[in-house]
Amino acid sequence: MPTQLPQDLVEEVIDHLAVDHGSLKTCSLISRAWVSRSRSYLFATCILTPKNIRSFCDLLQSSTFLSHVRTINASTHFWTQRDRHFNQFAADLRRLTGVRALNVTLSFLTAAASADAAFCIGFAKAFPAITKLDITCDCEGYLSEAQSPPLLDLISLFPTLQELSVEAVVHFQMINVPPTVVPPPGLRKVSLGTRVAKPILGWLHVTKHLPNLEVITLPYIQWYEGSMMREQLLQLTGIHTLNISISLSLGAPTSVLDLSLPPNLTTLDVTAIFPMQAELHRLISLLSTLPTPALIEHFSLALHPSWEKALDWELLDDFLSTPQFPRLRSVVLTGPKSSDKMLPLLAARGVLPV
Repeated sequence: MPTQLPQDLVEEVIDHLAVDHGSLKTCSLISRAWVSRSRSYLFATCILTPKNIRSFCDLLQSSTFLSHVRTINASTHFWTQRDRHFNQFAADLRRLTGVRALNVTLSFLTAAASADAAFCIGFAKAFPAITKLDITCDCEGYLSEAQSPPLLDLISLFPTLQELSVEAVVHFQMINVPPTVVPPPGLRKVSLGTRVAKPILGWLHVTKHLPNLEVITLPYIQWYEGSMMREQLLQLTGIHTLNISISLSLGAPTSVLDLSLPPNLTTLDVTAIFPMQAELHRLISLLSTLPTPALIEHFSLALHPSWEKALDWELLDDFLSTPQFPRLRSVVLTGPKSSDKMLPLLAARGVLPV
């Protein structure tokens, strides 16, 4: 029987159930008025594996859910011959024209004969309109210095890409990258894991794309990488948000904290690691390298909860409350439970979360 509820109320009910797939399935069976909105959540994200990709592509031939698919989560498995289906059925997957986010976990043998097959280049070409790409490389074996998997080739396939995240379990060597392999022109947000940060930053530097970035998340910086990171950070003239992991332990060289931070930062997110023998004055040393502290609006610091009673919070409270941070309107501590008591000056200023 047709629903008697106004359509806007129907959609509001369905929106409220967005993460409850069981209820969404029930809603989709009530009447035609409930179907489209329910499907927009039920099929927003589809998961593809070597085991199900063939049957999934069969559904695409006559299915009415195609327009609702926005995200594809794909995982390859080098140990099965069905892995080739990712490239084999790429033509069918092109019917998913609404996909804007692609999350891929690439499991491959470093000694594989076909790197193109391992990195599913054909599969990736089925989604030319994505704006967000998340890559996790899970390698079996070790990459020699002579091996250069086509990771950059994969990234450069997407002309409308805006956000990129890359993690890997082995160190990548970017060797003899063709000049035609360039970053997508609209790439503005980048998150890099430890084993890929150096080569990808180098690629972005060589292709003169670093100044185009606006948000970047960097992994923990090893002391011996400090000079390289300083050089790269100096090129990030366009970024306004920096997420970075550093060591505040007494054993970490001060040079690691001398990062010559980019000039236009408005948001700085620091994850401090190594909870033993840490001192906040080392964090102050990092913040002191800000060329334009007056621009900082948001600052967050992630700490181990055990640091709460061990650190000199008055030092940080005094420093962030000085006139050199006039625009600071948000300070978030992750870990400690009573930030308002530890940072009374900032609490009085109203910049701590309620």
